[in-house]
Amino acid sequence: MRINEISEIIENNNSVLLFHGTHKDLVTSFKEEGLRVNNEYASDRGKVFLSPRADVAFAYANMSGESAFLGKSKPKLISDEERALIVFEIPKDWYEQNKVREVEGTLPEVSFNVSIPPEFIKDVIVGNRQEVYSKYD
Repeated sequence: MRINEISEIIENNNSVLLFHGTHKDLVTSFKEEGLRVNNEYASDRGKVFLSPRADVAFAYANMSGESAFLGKSKPKLISDEERALIVFEIPKDWYEQNKVREVEGTLPEVSFNVSIPPEFIKDVIVGNRQEVYSKYD
């Protein structure tokens, strides 16, 4: 999905699917607390990032700790089996009220400066690139 299609999807639906890639060991925390701003793993404290593309989010999960991706620490590459894709179904009104920024391009993302609550989690896929691509292409 191209980032500029989000507005069309929101106009025609009551929600939008956004994706966040992470390490499988953090899945329980996501299910209990959602995607929190100011968490110890955040690369940019005060913001959370999701992508409208599952493949992009799964690729980001390749780095253990997003701060490593931004050059703030040494990256540790992780295998597909250690990656998790968290699928959020964000209600239209909540999305429009809380989004901070939408970025288009090869690595599209949407940022929020509020935590994404756990009740917005629609699906979790752990360690299965083929399932990610077949289910959310």
